[in-house]
Amino acid sequence: MQVRKTRMKANGQSPLAILLAIIATTSFSSVAQAETVATPDSKTSPTALSTHPGTSDQISLSDLRDVGLCVMQIKQQAINIYLEVTRKPIIAKTNAEMADPMTISVHGLEAEAKYLPTRPEWLTFYVGTMEPIIHLFKEDIKDAESGVQKITVTKGTKDKFERVFDAYEIAVEQLNVHLTAIYNQIDEPGNNVKIAHEAIKIFELAEELEKDRQQAYVLIQNADGGEVEQFIPKKKAD
Repeated sequence: MQVRKTRMKANGQSPLAILLAIIATTSFSSVAQAETVATPDSKTSPTALSTHPGTSDQISLSDLRDVGLCVMQIKQQAINIYLEVTRKPIIAKTNAEMADPMTISVHGLEAEAKYLPTRPEWLTFYVGTMEPIIHLFKEDIKDAESGVQKITVTKGTKDKFERVFDAYEIAVEQLNVHLTAIYNQIDEPGNNVKIAHEAIKIFELAEELEKDRQQAYVLIQNADGGEVEQFIPKKKAD
């Protein structure tokens, strides 16, 4: 797992300590399958999500399922960041039960609330967990646009798949933008509300990704047994 060192800025926490924590606690199966662990005989970079040893270069429903597992992880980490930056002081009458939200939105934010200072080591951990997932999303996009990974759809649906793919690509780029915004705020004083807004945006983008993934799943699923054609996304200009 390669998390850029520039993202490691948790106070009092070494990059190695954070990386070990990420490796020890990350449980998403698709990333575990997709990444290559660095050993004396293997020092390659993480591969794309759709690349599995011994399988074809055709994008499958299994690949899209794995993308869904990663989207779930993105959503969970966005929630974790939100919960971290909206922590309030505990008083004697505070109930012991804790909320376990399935969604987050601006409606739960209080601009004037006295939130506890954010803990940089936890924010760095959550950012470091999401970063390799977004990297793998980008690798999948590159492989699709170059034709390395082949996409087969029902004949006559290429335009529809192009729209879905374009929306997916834009969402992935925006995920990285908002993740960087959180990283840049980690050591800033009074960063609670700003980071909470970015976490909400990441959560909403992950929900958009899930809609795109489901549409792509159906389009590829419908190609089974019918007349099909190859789809290669148009590469966007830099």
